[in-house]
Amino acid sequence: MPSSYYGYTGTMGVGANGSAALTQTQVADPNAAGMQPGCGCQENCIRVHGWLGADYLLWFPPAQRLPLNLVTTAPGAAAPASLLGGHVFYTASSGLRINTGIWLDSCERTGAVAQVDNAFRTYGIVNIAPGNVVNTNVNGQPVAFVLDGNGLNYSSWTQFTNADADTFLRVHSSDTTKWYVLAGTKGAYIEEDLALTYGTGGVTFNEDFHTRSTFFGGEVGFAVRHMAGRLGVDVIGRVGLGAMFNEISILGSNNGGRTSQIFSNDANIGYRENNYFSVAPELTGNVYYQLTERIMVRAGYSFMAYTQMFRPGSYINQNNSAGPGLNGFPNTQPAFTFQQSVFIIHGMNFGAVFKY
Repeated sequence: MPSSYYGYTGTMGVGANGSAALTQTQVADPNAAGMQPGCGCQENCIRVHGWLGADYLLWFPPAQRLPLNLVTTAPGAAAPASLLGGHVFYTASSGLRINTGIWLDSCERTGAVAQVDNAFRTYGIVNIAPGNVVNTNVNGQPVAFVLDGNGLNYSSWTQFTNADADTFLRVHSSDTTKWYVLAGTKGAYIEEDLALTYGTGGVTFNEDFHTRSTFFGGEVGFAVRHMAGRLGVDVIGRVGLGAMFNEISILGSNNGGRTSQIFSNDANIGYRENNYFSVAPELTGNVYYQLTERIMVRAGYSFMAYTQMFRPGSYINQNNSAGPGLNGFPNTQPAFTFQQSVFIIHGMNFGAVFKY
């Protein structure tokens, strides 16, 4: 934020012709920090000033959650173990944050701010050798499908975008600390995909589970900033309330003329959508260092969560009614039911702010 303002004080003297004259001297006015000369808080004076910031994001998306022991070691292994199932984690995701704001009055009591966070697509990949087994239930009985061919390839990805647009009002101020309340709109888009390619019984199977979740609603929150010399910290908290529009597509195919895959057939293949009321809390904190009057560097941490969204791992159903040969038709399993999840993403940011 702007950091200095100089006003004027006056003293009476004697002019060249002997008359009284006012001599003006420029002095610092601590009550109008950041204003232009002659533009004090009590005057009807407006100037355009604000800030523009950019950050590199190093964020950690939530793991895909699969059924436990989905793929295990070969029957009779000396030490049976789970090879795929439970939480399957992603690597850290890089991203970009852009935020900008403008003050709506010269005293910096009210303003508007917009921010976009984009976590780039990140992948999770697991390759499992042939000879191990995929575990499922066929017509209520446990059946283990032995992998052959190239074994099994699990591949999933996730990407995330969040956007906030708020106006804010200063409610408390001291020499070093300022408190604000804020209100505005929030939007988010989360897209994920989970694909399985595997061989069993001499046939190659392909299955894909793809979800898209779009949030839009209003939000309220607070912000507090404390500055001490060149160092500063801020904390911003928001809660969004709105609608989550969810979409899920399930696909399956094979090269052996089978009527079913292990996790998909006519019972659940297709496109479906649904809407839910969603809550989206967010908390961000930053530490600043002021390099120059107009440039600050910062590092921080962010936490975001969205409720009532679809995730592809939740739609892996181990029940199948097609029989051990995967040739039954029509099928009642794997039955489709809507599954809602909580999406939590968090991580660090490193960037700079330019004040104008």
